Amino acid sequence: MVSNDRDTAVYGRPVSLERPITNLIENALKYGRRATVSLEANAQSATIIIEDEGSESSAAEIEKLLAPFQRGENTATIDGHGLGLTIVATIAKLHGGRLTFEDSATGVTARLAIQRS
Repeated sequence: MVSNDRDTAVYGRPVSLERPITNLIENALKYGRRATVSLEANAQSATIIIEDEGSESSAAEIEKLLAPFQRGENTATIDGHGLGLTIVATIAKLHGGRLTFEDSATGVTARLAIQRS
């Protein structure tokens, strides 16, 4: 079920949830040309979906970057330590959810699922 016209309540830690959402959007903009954000929700979970356009990486390559201190080949000129996606995945788990990636027609889609209660 896609939630477009009403609020979706999630019981979690707002400051903790801000970081993964911001990280995923910033990554989509940094490594692609555009980010599209949407939300799917049902009674058990809410999934924040961030689609990038123009990313040269595949979902499989990005999933390898979930391990700490792993950086992609296209990050040589970008500051960082390779902890961003590790932190996103950890925060998702702390909220009863998970982080996954899938290839799309225009790039890569990140799906951050969290439990609603």
